[in-house]
Amino acid sequence: MVNPVTVNLGIIVPLTGADVDTWGEDDVNPNMVAIDGLIGGVQTIGVTNVPVTLTAPAGFVATPSPGPTQSQNRVLRFTGVLSANVRITLPLPGSYLIDNRTTGNFVLSFQGVTATEVVGIEQGAIVEIYNDGANVRFVNLGRVGSMEFWGGIIAMPAWVLACTVPPYLLCDGTVSNFSAFPYLAARYLGQFGGNGITTFATPDMRGRVPLAYDGTGTRITTAGCGLNGQTMGATVDTQSITLNATQLPASIPYTDPGHNHPLHPPAATSTTLGNVWYFGSSNVGTASVITDTSVIGITINPGGGASHPNVQPSIVAGIWVAKT
Repeated sequence: MVNPVTVNLGIIVPLTGADVDTWGEDDVNPNMVAIDGLIGGVQTIGVTNVPVTLTAPAGFVATPSPGPTQSQNRVLRFTGVLSANVRITLPLPGSYLIDNRTTGNFVLSFQGVTATEVVGIEQGAIVEIYNDGANVRFVNLGRVGSMEFWGGIIAMPAWVLACTVPPYLLCDGTVSNFSAFPYLAARYLGQFGGNGITTFATPDMRGRVPLAYDGTGTRITTAGCGLNGQTMGATVDTQSITLNATQLPASIPYTDPGHNHPLHPPAATSTTLGNVWYFGSSNVGTASVITDTSVIGITINPGGGASHPNVQPSIVAGIWVAKT
C-alpha cells in the first residue's frame, strides 16, 4: 500500500493499519533520513554554466500549502490594511519567519501566551523571531553596539517603540541605565556619556558622520584638525572657518603685465607712505615695481574677512541607531 506524503517536504504519512511488520522499514526509516538531512545535512553541489534544479523525492511534486494549524507553519505571512495596532499571540513555542505584508500606519506585534517580551515587526520586512512561550525575541538583527543608518525618517519608528525591549536606540546622546540594556552598556560604558558604571549613552550622531578609531595616532590629531582620533566620543562641530593672518600666504601677487597703470603725483587725495601707495582714500597694496609714471605688478589684499564653509558635500537623509 502506498502511503500519502506531506505536501511541502514529502514526509511519509503512514495510513492506519498499513505496512504491517514493515512500518519502520517503509515509513519511519525514510522519514528519519529526510529529517536528519533537513536539520543537519550538508550537500555540495557543483555548478558550471547551466541552470540547476535540485533533486526531490522520486515521483513527488511539492504543492506548497499551510500546515494543519496556523502556528504549525514555519512562515507566517500577514496581509491587509491595518486600521489599528494588531497584536498576534503565538500559542506554540518555536522559531518563525514573519513576512509582514500589511499596510496602513499601524503596528503588527507578536507575543507568546504570556506577554513578557513583545516585539513589533516593520512593515515590508521578513524577520525571524523565536517564542519560548513568554518571550518573543528577534533572531540575527545584528551585533550588539553596531550602528545602522536608517534613511527617510527623522525619529524612531513605531514598530521599535512597540517592543517591550527596544532592539535599537536612537544615536542622540540619550543616557540610559545599565539595567535596561546590559549588553549595550557593557560595550559602550561611559565612552559617549553617562558615568560608565550605572549609566551609559549612545553616541550623539545628530548632524554628524562617524569616524573610525585612528589606530595610527597620526591621521586624525588635535594639532592637525582639532580632533583626537584616539579618543572615543571625541567630536568636532566646526561648520565654518574664518582664516586669520597666520593662515594666509606671505603675499598674494597680482601681476598685470599687459599695460602700465599711471601714478598721479601726490595731491590732497593721493599720498605715499614708504612704498605703499594710496589713491584717494583706499590702500591698493604694495607696489612691487615702481617707476616715475607707472606701477607694474601690484600685491593686493582684497579680502573681506568672512568665514567659509567647512562641511563636506552632504545630504540630510535619515537617522543613526545602535543595536541593543
